[in-house]
Amino acid sequence: MVVSDAPVLIGLSRIGFLWLLKRLWGTVAIPEAVYQEVMTGSPGSEEVVRAVEAGWFRVAKIRKAALELIRLIERAGSEQEAA
Repeated sequence: MVVSDAPVLIGLSRIGFLWLLKRLWGTVAIPEAVYQEVMTGSPGSEEVVRAVEAGWFRVAKIRKAALELIRLIERAGSEQEAA
Protein backbone atom coordinates (compact mmCIF):
# COMPACT_ATOMS: atom_id res chain seq x y z
CA MET A 1 0.00 0.00 0.00
CA VAL A 2 1.09 3.54 -0.71
CA VAL A 3 -0.30 6.93 0.31
CA SER A 4 -0.86 9.41 -2.51
CA ASP A 5 -1.25 13.18 -2.67
CA ALA A 6 -3.54 15.17 -4.99
CA PRO A 7 -0.94 16.31 -7.59
CA VAL A 8 0.04 12.68 -8.23
CA LEU A 9 -3.57 11.59 -8.69
CA ILE A 10 -4.46 14.55 -10.90
CA GLY A 11 -1.33 14.22 -13.02
CA LEU A 12 -1.69 10.49 -13.61
CA SER A 13 -5.40 10.87 -14.33
CA ARG A 14 -4.74 13.57 -16.93
CA ILE A 15 -2.42 11.32 -18.92
CA GLY A 16 -4.48 8.16 -18.43
CA PHE A 17 -2.00 6.39 -16.16
CA LEU A 18 -3.90 6.21 -12.88
CA TRP A 19 -3.92 2.42 -13.29
CA LEU A 20 -0.15 2.48 -12.79
CA LEU A 21 -0.60 3.06 -9.05
CA LYS A 22 -2.71 -0.10 -8.79
CA ARG A 23 -0.18 -2.10 -10.75
CA LEU A 24 2.76 -0.90 -8.64
CA TRP A 25 1.17 -0.86 -5.19
CA GLY A 26 -2.11 -2.77 -5.29
CA THR A 27 -3.96 -0.55 -2.84
CA VAL A 28 -3.61 3.22 -2.62
CA ALA A 29 -4.56 5.16 0.51
CA ILE A 30 -5.88 8.65 -0.12
CA PRO A 31 -6.23 11.03 2.82
CA GLU A 32 -9.73 12.49 3.09
CA ALA A 33 -8.39 15.99 2.45
CA VAL A 34 -6.69 14.80 -0.75
CA TYR A 35 -9.89 13.08 -1.91
CA GLN A 36 -11.85 16.30 -1.33
CA GLU A 37 -9.22 18.32 -3.22
CA VAL A 38 -9.38 15.99 -6.21
CA MET A 39 -13.19 16.00 -6.17
CA THR A 40 -13.43 19.80 -6.45
CA GLY A 41 -13.52 19.73 -10.23
CA SER A 42 -10.00 18.50 -10.84
CA PRO A 43 -9.38 16.80 -14.17
CA GLY A 44 -9.48 13.04 -13.70
CA SER A 45 -11.81 13.09 -10.71
CA GLU A 46 -14.08 10.53 -12.40
CA GLU A 47 -11.23 8.02 -12.59
CA VAL A 48 -10.48 8.52 -8.89
CA VAL A 49 -14.15 7.91 -8.01
CA ARG A 50 -14.12 4.69 -10.06
CA ALA A 51 -10.93 3.55 -8.32
CA VAL A 52 -12.49 4.18 -4.89
CA GLU A 53 -15.65 2.32 -5.92
CA ALA A 54 -13.53 -0.59 -7.23
CA GLY A 55 -11.74 -0.77 -3.89
CA TRP A 56 -8.15 -0.21 -4.98
CA PHE A 57 -8.18 3.37 -3.73
CA ARG A 58 -9.07 3.67 -0.08
CA VAL A 59 -10.05 7.02 1.44
CA ALA A 60 -8.31 7.10 4.81
CA LYS A 61 -8.46 9.31 7.84
CA ILE A 62 -4.93 10.53 8.33
CA ARG A 63 -3.99 12.99 11.00
CA LYS A 64 -2.81 16.39 9.89
CA ALA A 65 0.67 15.79 11.36
CA ALA A 66 1.07 12.58 9.37
CA LEU A 67 -0.05 14.29 6.17
CA GLU A 68 2.43 17.13 6.73
CA LEU A 69 5.19 14.55 7.24
CA ILE A 70 4.28 12.84 3.96
CA ARG A 71 4.41 16.17 2.12
CA LEU A 72 7.76 17.02 3.72
CA ILE A 73 9.22 13.69 2.59
CA GLU A 74 7.87 14.18 -0.94
CA ARG A 75 9.32 17.69 -1.08
CA ALA A 76 12.73 16.44 0.09
CA GLY A 77 12.68 13.77 -2.61
CA SER A 78 11.82 16.33 -5.28
CA GLU A 79 14.65 18.59 -4.16
CA GLN A 80 17.14 15.71 -4.34
CA GLU A 81 16.00 14.83 -7.87
CA ALA A 82 16.48 18.45 -8.95
CA ALA A 83 20.01 18.59 -7.51
